[in-house]
Amino acid sequence: MKSRSFYLLAFAMLIPATSNASCGATTLIVPRSQSVNAARELAGMTNHICIYDMEKFYGTFAITPEYTRSFKEDELTKCLFGPSLTGCDAKNIRISGSTAANRGERDWLADYFGLPTDFESCLSFSPRITNFLVDFYLYLGLDEWLCGLFFFIHAPVVHTKWEINMCESIENPGTAGYETGYFAPTSVDRSVLRNSFSEFANGCTALDLGNNVTIENLKYARISCDSKSDTGLSDIRFALGWNFFQDEEYHIGLGLMGAAPTGSRPDGDYLFEPIIGNGHHWELGGMAWGHAIFWRSECEEKFLSGWLQANITHLFKTRQCRFFDLKCKPNSRYMLAERLDTPVELLLANEMEDTVDGSQVPAQQFKNLYAPVANITEQQVDVSVAVQADIVAMLSYTSCGFTWDIGYNFWARTCQDITPSCDCPPRVENQLWGLKGNAYTYGFSDAPSGGMAELDVDTPVALSATQSCATIHAGTNVASGGIAANQNAVIDNREWAVAGEDQMATDLLFNKPTTEPAGRAQTGTSKDPVIITCDQIDYDSGRTKGLSQKVFTHFSYAWLDNEDWTPYLGVGAEIEFAQDEKKCDRKDFCDLIPCPGSEQTTNCTTTSSCTSCDDCLRCTVSQWGVWIKGGFSFN
Repeated sequence: MKSRSFYLLAFAMLIPATSNASCGATTLIVPRSQSVNAARELAGMTNHICIYDMEKFYGTFAITPEYTRSFKEDELTKCLFGPSLTGCDAKNIRISGSTAANRGERDWLADYFGLPTDFESCLSFSPRITNFLVDFYLYLGLDEWLCGLFFFIHAPVVHTKWEINMCESIENPGTAGYETGYFAPTSVDRSVLRNSFSEFANGCTALDLGNNVTIENLKYARISCDSKSDTGLSDIRFALGWNFFQDEEYHIGLGLMGAAPTGSRPDGDYLFEPIIGNGHHWELGGMAWGHAIFWRSECEEKFLSGWLQANITHLFKTRQCRFFDLKCKPNSRYMLAERLDTPVELLLANEMEDTVDGSQVPAQQFKNLYAPVANITEQQVDVSVAVQADIVAMLSYTSCGFTWDIGYNFWARTCQDITPSCDCPPRVENQLWGLKGNAYTYGFSDAPSGGMAELDVDTPVALSATQSCATIHAGTNVASGGIAANQNAVIDNREWAVAGEDQMATDLLFNKPTTEPAGRAQTGTSKDPVIITCDQIDYDSGRTKGLSQKVFTHFSYAWLDNEDWTPYLGVGAEIEFAQDEKKCDRKDFCDLIPCPGSEQTTNCTTTSSCTSCDDCLRCTVSQWGVWIKGGFSFN
């Protein structure tokens, strides 16, 4: 009864952490460790462990090769990209440029990726995780020291392969480059730009737009066209315990359980990153187990028993490298940020159009560098998990040397706790960055300023325009109040841009140079650009929890003729089902947030059919596996 109460209490503790649904997109999938598998651990062992009245040392050693493969690829895709997915089966992402004729509201903006403004393509994904492992297991009965005392240890050597299987179908390769001032002080020809989203996602090279203006290559959150694999020793798991109630028909025991991290740490290089082990956490907790024989034949060579085992551990704080989205902006890891800094040169801002008097210097100015958001939010963080539970219930039937096991396994992990590390902060803490959106970042002087040699007709001047309410889908520039979009109509804290310095500010900035004065119009800049701060980093985008249910079976045979050692061999199979999230039809995930210095709020409005949306995404891998378990018992 005490053992049963323990299981029920542990299960009840986990339910509140796994009952709500989250509707966002995660920046990292952390699967169940290859070492955490009480089903594989217990199957085939029932006649070799917890033996009553031995009064001496005894044990068993087993080697278990296993092959596993994930399925339900659509669920992994939803974990990674969430609300951006489109199509009747919600597993595609459309990429389209700002001038594409058929832009959808969930399309990703191609301009962010160094693609033409009329580019169009469609992405599909089929993520798959395969593992081949060899688990080494040793159980020792220490009855010579204390009746019922036991110790076991096991650790798999793992080869894991992760394939995101991205397929890009290009619908329109595009012919339109970038207008003068949109990215650089001169126009950017189509031939300079990338040819596919895949080129951007691989992160191989930076994009040189000329005039010392550069778009950094994607350094983190990359999406590889090739599979990524790793090989290593997963967590070393061990337990020391005591079977305090024990006879020939039953046993009940408790133990101290732990795990030493020997696997890999996430490093943030790839979105679908191969992980061996539990993320490099130390673990400590307890185990409870027991069995009872329900039926035994008269000759006592056949019997049916039931087994229960519960492993509950805490995953201690460990250091990991992660990248993150921005708050209220799922998938913003792939948006484009612009570098801002001082000194501000030849740029002023004025509340009044065509007015120089009273102009003021903006807080910062664009400094010729763009970077994907993942590059500037990547950092070292401390990660811990309150509770992980691995609970198995199994029936075992033995007839002479044959044994058949069939069982059920419940696994759950509460939400990760993520705390920024002070040792290695993100770039946004030491550098100034703002979201570009579809803002124009250069303007051009109208005429020479009296006595100022720096300015001439069409002298390019870097602006300070940011769009804090841009999303992965679109920027905020639209025609507004009689102002054209390419005049930076909707940007943060908009004022009219002026060229010059102090009292010499006589020239205005225009959005595009032309030989026809009548065709020119004054552009806008952000008097105070909105800087991305650490407070805007969405650490929740990296937090996940897990919940799965598994059924398994195992057949084995033991050669009982040997007195001092007994060899055995068996085969087993398992299938694990991840519990899916509630389905949500949701555009953005925040309360109504006004854009600074603007009445524009559309891009930050929450609309959802969910009754409850959590800030921690449940993201678990469904998988099947087959194994062979062979070994020998000794006494």
